[in-house]
Amino acid sequence: MEASEAKQNASELTAEDEQLAECVLGGLYNYAVSGRPGPTTWPGRTFLLGDDPGTPAPVVMDVTGRARIIFYGPYFHLPRGRWKMRISYGFSHDIRGLPLNIQVASTSVLSELRVLAERGGIFAVDHEVVVTDPHQPIEIRTMNEQAAIEGHVALASVELTYLDLS
Repeated sequence: MEASEAKQNASELTAEDEQLAECVLGGLYNYAVSGRPGPTTWPGRTFLLGDDPGTPAPVVMDVTGRARIIFYGPYFHLPRGRWKMRISYGFSHDIRGLPLNIQVASTSVLSELRVLAERGGIFAVDHEVVVTDPHQPIEIRTMNEQAAIEGHVALASVELTYLDLS
């Protein structure tokens, strides 16, 4: 690719694209410069829709229906070490006791937790995970564990904070 072509492609980025790149890559850039990763955010729009693999997840997902994977992805890499993940969800007021299973995986499941969505609102769950192989991407799967007759869920973001080298 010639320099003028690369410059033209770079200028096609929207402000939203630039903001997304900063969220996802900003903390990793800090790692390249200082040797310690900075705060990183994986916005909900970087995840994929479980009902239609490979399709970007909508802002809000209707969970009516069978138990299934709702959101998955984003398949980004993290440096080796112990990380705190703050996963933020929004639930509609008609959610009423929907159990969610959240798995963090790489080549195998790194951790798993369960959340009971009892009422509507915005909620965050903190969780620690140890990344042992930085060459393998990270996948976070959000699954409802039972069928739902109503309700909507939004995956707002996953905020990552590097804790230490494990």
